[in-house]
Amino acid sequence: MKFHVQDFVDCKALIKDLLHLNELSIINNHSNSLKLAIESKIVKLNSKKTRISIKNKLIIQNLVDIEIDMYIVENYLKNVDPDWIHFVQKGLREVESYAPERMKLIFKNLNLFNIKDRKVKKWWISLKGINKNKNYRRLQEIGSEGEEIVLNYEKKRIKKTPIRVSLQSDAFGYDILSYKKS
Repeated sequence: MKFHVQDFVDCKALIKDLLHLNELSIINNHSNSLKLAIESKIVKLNSKKTRISIKNKLIIQNLVDIEIDMYIVENYLKNVDPDWIHFVQKGLREVESYAPERMKLIFKNLNLFNIKDRKVKKWWISLKGINKNKNYRRLQEIGSEGEEIVLNYEKKRIKKTPIRVSLQSDAFGYDILSYKKS
């Protein structure tokens, strides 16, 4: 199944509707947005496959718009497990360069390449460990905390903001680009 930007937008609208309802009757369960929501395990079908309800309603209720977009994409990546997921694990620049065009367009239109947004930046950090075991994820968290410490130290030392290249790609061979004090 190849999803497109509109499928993600419609999936978000479906989720928002379900936040206000307990269940929703479905007439046509062949829409791409509904398939996306089901395959991503965001909604569940009842046994007769005539009604849907939302999973993790308490989590989703507290999310703002961009966080819902991130939630949908992350659940898609975790549960559909596309063959290009290894680009996501390597960083944002790898997705921008090598992911399928339709997915690049989805990320772009949902504003998920904007790492100046703190929530998006944190989300990309969490994605590096997607579909890996818990131990790997914990190591990623420790590494991310270490990078934050180094970023703050370097910012104070050189009075400039260093660049956290580890979010862009693992191909650099280092995590933070800083400068010598003049």
